Amino acid sequence: SVGRYHLQKLFRQKSGYSVMEFFYIQKIDTAKELLRTNQLNITQISEQLGYTSVHYFSRKFKQEYGITPSDYAKSIYN
Repeated sequence: SVGRYHLQKLFRQKSGYSVMEFFYIQKIDTAKELLRTNQLNITQISEQLGYTSVHYFSRKFKQEYGITPSDYAKSIYN
């Protein structure tokens, strides 16, 4: 029986991220994989991952990886 605060603290100690930071990183990693497989366009990927705006998704992607999703996709296929 572990309380919420203690669990969050343990998670941060082990992973270096808060639970929400980890969740968002996992979403962006999924986006990278979807871009690599070229099955969906950027708008479809952002919708599938639950982003309300493709612009917000692009901003978060760039914040995490330093490039936009479209630039990432171009770098894979060039």
